[in-house]
Amino acid sequence: MTQGIRAEFSAEDILEILMQIKNTDKFDDGDDPWKEHDFGSFVFKDERIYWKFDYYDDELEYFKENGTRVLTVMLASEY
Repeated sequence: MTQGIRAEFSAEDILEILMQIKNTDKFDDGDDPWKEHDFGSFVFKDERIYWKFDYYDDELEYFKENGTRVLTVMLASEY
């Protein structure tokens, strides 16, 4: 969670945001042109939320395909 998400939303809101990400099952060419299902966006309480999965090595130092998955959740305004 970015600082913006933590500052803007309560713990209960953050749980709702995470559940919405977990339940995402629709991806379109605009958000998922490579069919990786690793990015999404939605509006929550009038704020555009972006989420993205990235893969890193075990030390979280650099990108590695099929490595450790890291989820970033941010306000669109933080991008």
